[in-house]
Amino acid sequence: MVMVGGEEGFRFEGIKEGHTAMPQFGKVTLPDERIVEPDTSCKLRVEGFNEKKYQDAEKYNNNLHIWELGEVMKAVGSIQNTGIRNKYRLLVPEKIEEISKKESIPAEYRPTSTIESADIVAAFNGPMAHIYSMMGTDNKTLGEIAEVFRVMLGGYHPDDAKHLGFSDPDDYIEFQEETVGRLWNSIDKILIRMEDGKYYIFNGLDNNGNPITESLTSLTGGEYIEAELRIKGMNNEKRSGDIVLIMKDKTTGEAIDRYTTGSACKSWHGSLNPSDSYVPLIVAYPGGNKKEIEEILQRDTLCKQDYSGCRGNWRVRDIIKEIITEQYE
Repeated sequence: MVMVGGEEGFRFEGIKEGHTAMPQFGKVTLPDERIVEPDTSCKLRVEGFNEKKYQDAEKYNNNLHIWELGEVMKAVGSIQNTGIRNKYRLLVPEKIEEISKKESIPAEYRPTSTIESADIVAAFNGPMAHIYSMMGTDNKTLGEIAEVFRVMLGGYHPDDAKHLGFSDPDDYIEFQEETVGRLWNSIDKILIRMEDGKYYIFNGLDNNGNPITESLTSLTGGEYIEAELRIKGMNNEKRSGDIVLIMKDKTTGEAIDRYTTGSACKSWHGSLNPSDSYVPLIVAYPGGNKKEIEEILQRDTLCKQDYSGCRGNWRVRDIIKEIITEQYE
């Protein structure tokens, strides 16, 4: 049994200790002492999700899933007199759409199960989530979408909440807490692919509503392993998100402060932190030894003498082909 505490006073009981500290088994005790048991199976469970006790249970784990994001977009869509676009239709399973219909949510920001009607498609892959815009990928459009994620899930930004129509910081903070629960500070960095086709770190909007960005070169140090190189290698206009959310899942600090997206039983996209950045290459070389393997790896056509040619994981196929060729020459 693992007991985890926090400033809010909640605790998890019977957790299987893991990277994100989300409830795997057992029950969750909320701050008001209500005890609920979240469903964490791979099966989409929507029965009761429109009941407050289940919503609160989901808001007190560290996992952002499509139902919760639908609730965020629904709440943001209800805000009036915003300076930027705030009404988006999120692609969700049909069962979640049906719940939204029963709640009489206006169609302009109600989650939809029809991709032709969706404004945003979210692919949740654990520590990194990919967000796709169905409305266009110009800087202004992506900037407005990214700002919703930053202001709602990227920490407290009362000075920037004005874009969403909040002139009173207290009103914004109350809205944020009621809407997203523990996830209010779950995103570490947001990447946005600008019109030049490159990813940049998104830091909000200027007074004209244009994205404020900085280069990937700032992702340095022990928190991110070869981040600039790996993000550039991931960048693909047709496959990687127009916006990428990097969740707070660092290996330092308390496990309760690490977050993820998607389902615990799904396969995950790798993160940039040390926990899954170093994967050993183990080769069985009949009749060979370490010296012979190193001589192959250190060739200029492969890893080079200082192994600088094998940063990242893109040379594994070349290495294996070279070893096999050497063996059968």
